[in-house]
Amino acid sequence: MISNLPIKTLIPAIFMSRFAIIICMLIIGNWFVFIPWKIEEIGLSKKNFGYILLLFGIGSIFSMQATNKLLIPKLGPHFLLPLGVIAFSVIIFLWVSTETALTFALMTVPVGFSFGVISPCAIIITVETEQATGQRLLPLHHACFSIGSLLGVLIGGFFASLAFPPLSLFFALMLLGILYGLTCLIFSNTQRQIKPLQKFRFGIPTGDTLFLGAVAAISMATIGIILDWSALWLTHDIGLALALGGVGIFAFNSSEIVARMFGASLISRFGERGMGTSAMLFGCV
Repeated sequence: MISNLPIKTLIPAIFMSRFAIIICMLIIGNWFVFIPWKIEEIGLSKKNFGYILLLFGIGSIFSMQATNKLLIPKLGPHFLLPLGVIAFSVIIFLWVSTETALTFALMTVPVGFSFGVISPCAIIITVETEQATGQRLLPLHHACFSIGSLLGVLIGGFFASLAFPPLSLFFALMLLGILYGLTCLIFSNTQRQIKPLQKFRFGIPTGDTLFLGAVAAISMATIGIILDWSALWLTHDIGLALALGGVGIFAFNSSEIVARMFGASLISRFGERGMGTSAMLFGCV
């Protein structure tokens, strides 16, 4: 894929994509804090909650593939990204508002699908800007995930300590997402910027892609366990108050931000293979 946008258009787009990630992860960070509240409200067991997380992952995987290979070539990432933010903000509020375990489970797939639209668009915009400017921008892009989640955990913990109604909080977060998405649609350049060089076909990955994909899957599964389950463990098993349920996520995100901010310099000094293997071994220990 080739971008035909000038640099003066790409520079604002990179900030649009970063704030889109931060806002969506801010919403998710709040959700991490209030997961124990919702599970208790609808009477959901931990086992069934695990199945629901699996549905979220399946929805995200299919969405990312469809977004990369079908939606972005037709609509362009600059137009699709704000639509994804709006859709995600609305759907996650509807998800949090469900009153039964069945509707909660059914809403999981569209939540995952809407979230899966956002990341591919933001990555393509970031890579476009990297190629146009010669700057290394992806590390800060990835750091935005941790920054948004960290802010969300702090906000969620604060409002939980005040016994603020969760639905009111998520309604305000939904309005924030809608407002941001509409602002991007109105003021940003959303013309078609991506032209596919060839037709895409879905297929089973092979070679290095399959191996590196498996390694990435194991790594992301570990991260998912920390982010999705730590609030439950700390509140249900250890007995912390709901407002403190996000302290594990706070610690994780804080360390992750430092690693991502300085990761590029470490890679430049010690090499990709050395950092990739040693960092993963250190993390496992």
